[in-house]
Amino acid sequence: WETTGGDIRLPLQRDHRHPPFMRVATPRSEEEARRAVKDLQTHGFRKLVKKNPKPSHTEFRILAREWLIYEPVKNMVRISQYCRDSEEKEGLVRLPVTRVVLIPHTGRTHQLRVHMAALGFPILGDPAYGLYGEASPSGGCSNNDDGDECGASALGAPIDLQLELQTHWPSPQKPMCLHAAVLGMMHPITQKAVLWGSTTPF
Repeated sequence: WETTGGDIRLPLQRDHRHPPFMRVATPRSEEEARRAVKDLQTHGFRKLVKKNPKPSHTEFRILAREWLIYEPVKNMVRISQYCRDSEEKEGLVRLPVTRVVLIPHTGRTHQLRVHMAALGFPILGDPAYGLYGEASPSGGCSNNDDGDECGASALGAPIDLQLELQTHWPSPQKPMCLHAAVLGMMHPITQKAVLWGSTTPF
């Protein structure tokens, strides 16, 4: 998938099949949620109300195409921008990964994780939205009899690559590769912008 960046604009809703997780809202998921709430209301949950999906916008930029390198002799994993041809001869496992900057323009629960999963590129080490995670597959975007619900069917890392990455970067032994590099806010008293930065640990 050749791109340098773009925008993901997929509305999010609470996943009624996999609470407390989120998913991309589709016409099918909306109808299912309406029916689920109606069923619960008829069984005594009178105050239960279905919430509407919320617009969600994530901007992304590709920073680097990198390699996850697994050294079986040392049982060690690292992520590197550089990969020597000799490493393959040394018995090292090399898997392609991409370092991405994600900028949330809206602040929905699990927004970055769901949006990346919906594109077919789950965040490395994500136990919920990654391959075979606890939440809806592909962030709720699925290929079904009606076609691709989110319009992203041509995208996505191959399943065999995702499985291999999961094998060498297992959750929860390894941290999810999601890191807030910069956080900022307006100071409540001085009304000046305050920024905090942190280097990426992976």
